[in-house]
Amino acid sequence: KGYSEIIPVGLTADGGFYKNSATITRERLELLRRHVRRLIEETAGEITGGKVEIRPYRLGKSNACRYCPYKAICQFDASLEGNSYRVLKSEKAERIWYYLEKNREGEGGGEDGEQ
Repeated sequence: KGYSEIIPVGLTADGGFYKNSATITRERLELLRRHVRRLIEETAGEITGGKVEIRPYRLGKSNACRYCPYKAICQFDASLEGNSYRVLKSEKAERIWYYLEKNREGEGGGEDGEQ
């Protein structure tokens, strides 16, 4: 019982999750997994097709460069012409799940052959 130091989940004495634990159903996990897989495939296709622009995200005051181990190599500077952040907006979790559910219909049918 108690809270994890690694992920935002806590177990009660009877083995259940605390109300504020970040958990999802198996169905939502599968939906998220498929969405991430599609994004990886799209991104890989763009990269192999020659699209390699530097466009880190910014969400409020946070940005990807803060944690990036390649910062010294890419030398992104938003003050230089042609460099800009992809500005993300904060969304409520239920709106994101709605979007993922709605866009599930656009998927190709069948399994993706992974092991």
